[in-house]
Amino acid sequence: MTLETTALKGDSGLDLKRIAAISLDLDDTLWPIWPTIERAERVLHAWLLREAPKTAELLVTPGVLRELREATERERSDLAHDLSALRRESIRAA
Repeated sequence: MTLETTALKGDSGLDLKRIAAISLDLDDTLWPIWPTIERAERVLHAWLLREAPKTAELLVTPGVLRELREATERERSDLAHDLSALRRESIRAA
């Protein structure tokens, strides 16, 4: 083990050279996330208008889908960590 490797491991024994990715949750830690989420909701709504117009009619605006997703999250706490799954289940519920 080199001095550099020892320094990277630090007291925790964590070998930083082996880290391939770091995941950040979406809680405004590094940047405002809600503008991105709102844009994604608008894009989804536009897609629904093209691909599933009857579903889009039920959802009217991205805000309606957000409310439905929040209700789904309350009912399906097992999906709280997976926004994509919550969105899919919300669309199914519509």
